[in-house]
Amino acid sequence: MEGMVSKDLSKIQQHHLIVSGSQLSIAKWCQKIITKLLEVAHRQWIYRNSVVYDRMAGDTASKRKEEIQMEIEKQQELRDESLLEDSTYLMEMKLNDLENSSGEQEEYWLMVIRAAWNACALMRHNTNNTASPEPD
Repeated sequence: MEGMVSKDLSKIQQHHLIVSGSQLSIAKWCQKIITKLLEVAHRQWIYRNSVVYDRMAGDTASKRKEEIQMEIEKQQELRDESLLEDSTYLMEMKLNDLENSSGEQEEYWLMVIRAAWNACALMRHNTNNTASPEPD
């Protein structure tokens, strides 16, 4: 509409205003109708953006949560391997249901458990490499 109202519509409305005895001028009526039309167009634009972009953000978040869940399950399967004693409590932590959470706590848990596994591997490596010194 580009902010313009048809001249025919203006003529029809002007006739109605005169017949109904309204104090509203046709210029003021045109100003109000253009404002209302722009408000409707703006609301439609906002709605469309929220539907399109929120859906995309929702899809991205769902995919990320799926990846987090798969990684949590993978880490929990490693239970048979021994963590360092001061890290074993990590396997006992109750994690939130990813459907009802942002996944931040779970991502933090994954970061911590990976660090614990790395510490365990490093400790094993150091233990294996700490043999008695070679004779001179």
